[in-house]
Amino acid sequence: MTEEFDAIIIGAGEAGTQVESMVVPTGKKVALIYQDPYGGTCLNVGCIPSKFMIHRARIAHQVRTAARYHVSASAPTVDLAAIVKEKDERLKKEREGMLEDANKQKNLTLIKGQARFTGDHQITVQGRILHADKIFLATGQRPVVPHIEGLDRVQYYTNENVMNLTELPSHLVILGGGYIGCELGQCYRRYGSEVTIVQSNAHLVPNEEPEISKVIAQAFSDEGLNLLLGYKASRIEPTEQGIRLTVQNKAGDERTVAGSHLFVAIGRQSNGDTLDLQVAGIETDDKGNIKVNDYLETNISGIYAIGDANGQQPFTPACLEEGKVAYTNAFG
Repeated sequence: MTEEFDAIIIGAGEAGTQVESMVVPTGKKVALIYQDPYGGTCLNVGCIPSKFMIHRARIAHQVRTAARYHVSASAPTVDLAAIVKEKDERLKKEREGMLEDANKQKNLTLIKGQARFTGDHQITVQGRILHADKIFLATGQRPVVPHIEGLDRVQYYTNENVMNLTELPSHLVILGGGYIGCELGQCYRRYGSEVTIVQSNAHLVPNEEPEISKVIAQAFSDEGLNLLLGYKASRIEPTEQGIRLTVQNKAGDERTVAGSHLFVAIGRQSNGDTLDLQVAGIETDDKGNIKVNDYLETNISGIYAIGDANGQQPFTPACLEEGKVAYTNAFG
């Protein structure tokens, strides 16, 4: 039996819940499909926990450098386990509050599970068949795992679990000098770890202006971060202490870096490939992002892709705005 809805939203991150918050008050029958943890990337493994961790790291840095402001202070001791515990408690409280509010909506059906297209405007999840003329794909992104020799033989971390470490890494090696690698690299350096960032591009945060990269690189060097710019990882080996990374630049020069922990932060990719989009005829680009027009509509009428899933502006403010735009374009 097919269940009929006015709208189906897949994903309960910033973009998906933005649409839900706009369409539910109109009285329309809505299905919101999500996977644990509720709240998406920003709440659980992205901006909110990272800024929490960064705030504590900034305090440690201010104490450590207090002398330059003519203030005497003892060297700080960071209790990373306590910081992580507080982070997790706050995130849990926020998640539970969001779920409680969602469950109070009489015309909103929450379904936890993996959604897949099984027909024209038809979704199957947990054995249930759903249909709606308006479908919003807000499935977000996940970390890219590169094909590097030996990576499958070592333990590595991504943004989804590195902030769960309760013991400070003695030497955190980071693959990737984008915004994720940079902000968490500085964070753990300020906690007290040795940090090395390996970036294949000649500049950090290469999508920004070169002047910005120079300022960040200088600030990082001043704080004691090691930077290997223009180097690409070619091989990874496990060691008793952690990992040994071999990197190479365009000239063929090789270097090795030994570390205790490896953090992979080379980019993110759309989760659209989990939806069986081809069944519905929905097109993606060569990176797997769901293609949309200027109205955030896919090539299939009535189906919209918003937030990180379309790969255009994978940042929370943009996700929120895209949710508003897609709702307006879908329902007027």
